[in-house]
Amino acid sequence: MAKCNVKVSFDVVLISIVGRSEVCKDGTLNLATLPSTVAELKEQIEKHFQIPTYDQKITFGSVVLEDVDTLSFHRLVSGDTFVVTYSCPVDIEHINTLLDQLQKTADFLKSESNELLKDRPRPDFLRRISEAVKVIDLEHCINQVFYTSTEETVANCTFFIHAGGMKLLNEIYTILLSQSWNKICHFDFLLCEKAILSIMVSLSAHIPMGQRCHIFEGSVENIARSFLRIPVHPNVSIVAPKNSHLSVAHRNEQLGVLLFVMSKALKVLSNLAEINQFQVQLASMPGIVNQFEGFLLSPSLSQHPRSDVVCCIENLSYNSSTHCYMVQPRLVHALIKANDMQFVQMHYANVDPELCKTCEQEMSRFFTSLVISQMALVNKVVLDLPEAVSLVARVLNDIDHERLSKYVNTTHRFHWEDLLPYMKLVYSVKKSQWSSFHLNCLEIVILGLQLALGGESERTVLVKQGLLDYLICLPWYLPHQSRAQLRAQSVVDIVGSHIQLQPPTLTTIVKSKLAIMHHGLEKVLNSDCHMLIEEILM
Repeated sequence: MAKCNVKVSFDVVLISIVGRSEVCKDGTLNLATLPSTVAELKEQIEKHFQIPTYDQKITFGSVVLEDVDTLSFHRLVSGDTFVVTYSCPVDIEHINTLLDQLQKTADFLKSESNELLKDRPRPDFLRRISEAVKVIDLEHCINQVFYTSTEETVANCTFFIHAGGMKLLNEIYTILLSQSWNKICHFDFLLCEKAILSIMVSLSAHIPMGQRCHIFEGSVENIARSFLRIPVHPNVSIVAPKNSHLSVAHRNEQLGVLLFVMSKALKVLSNLAEINQFQVQLASMPGIVNQFEGFLLSPSLSQHPRSDVVCCIENLSYNSSTHCYMVQPRLVHALIKANDMQFVQMHYANVDPELCKTCEQEMSRFFTSLVISQMALVNKVVLDLPEAVSLVARVLNDIDHERLSKYVNTTHRFHWEDLLPYMKLVYSVKKSQWSSFHLNCLEIVILGLQLALGGESERTVLVKQGLLDYLICLPWYLPHQSRAQLRAQSVVDIVGSHIQLQPPTLTTIVKSKLAIMHHGLEKVLNSDCHMLIEEILM
């Protein structure tokens, strides 16, 4: 079937100016205060409705508004409405086919809800499941819609969400999770769950972080349930549970699909763990830390899910509120031990296979040391583990950062939408607390910052978040001629080769000094400079 790329344009948002800020279920956004310009209004719309600012067209009455227009010029009153339309190239043929198939699956599952609860359904039930839940057709559409070029995938994700796709996914997903995975009739359901999670992997990876929170609100617990379908134990092979209805071969086939489902769920959780609102919820879920440990050390799993576990733990560790759940010596031991296990070689177009293998190993070691460094900078538990101290020192001595940066930029495997966690960490250690291990951990985090700022989009994020001046100030406060200071200065130089740097303002210099001496960066960013000084003097 030929691919049909068309321009789709339709009304998606009504923006009413009323007395409070909220997103309504009928597709409206009510604003308590009016943004100054149309450009700022577009940013609000992108945040809440996943429509890129450059694709939006806003009209007021019959007038099309330009980005530079001042909204107060139009003398708006309560109840006035803007209409937002947008156009984007989407694969409408395959998306509509996918939505139709998902709707049929949802209708079937809801109509057969009583039969699904039976231990031994009617004999014709298996046949009707296969007819209704057409997994092969689902997977074909999913590959066409969600695994194409990045630009087209983002457009397809946006259109899929606005066409009600996420609502359908959640309806089907909730019913599937109510079933025991190893019942005789549910192999097609496992394949369907795998397909649902494949879509969620793409949505959680391609939708900007600010919108992900809104889209996946209420879905995190279900996704975690998929990840926790069966417990995975360290150093123990995963074996299919006995089932009198199935042969050994069929049980192993089901187990293989189940492990794939759990790995997909882990990938989604790893993407969602970047979002502050989900971090404590994820870290505190019963069994989640045990499952992380099992995935790291199970001989039945490849390097791919291990890497996703490390990435998920890294994202969770940025939030110090998760450390009461995550900072456990056995999890740190598992992270370190996993680095000594056999690596799976991953191939990328235009990248030398040997470089891939070497860099995958270096990447895994680096991110493990980054997680440990994050934990150590805000929690003393890690300081008591000699293996952690040894790993951080070894990574600093052995890593080829230039080669790793080239590899990251070539494979486009990593994208950073929020650099505040890195900056908060490098400003987190008071000068009086510096030890050799603290400085090593700081250097690891600065290495992560350097890796992130190799991309143009990440440098744009740095400027947009108001962190550029704080990056410029950082080397001034680190020990003179220490490796951490030299590394921080090299990051500033890299950014300066792409962005014209200006001397920081006096206020920023004072705030950065207060951040590293007393308050930490997060409090400084959100507080008045005079108030911070008064707090110290008191």
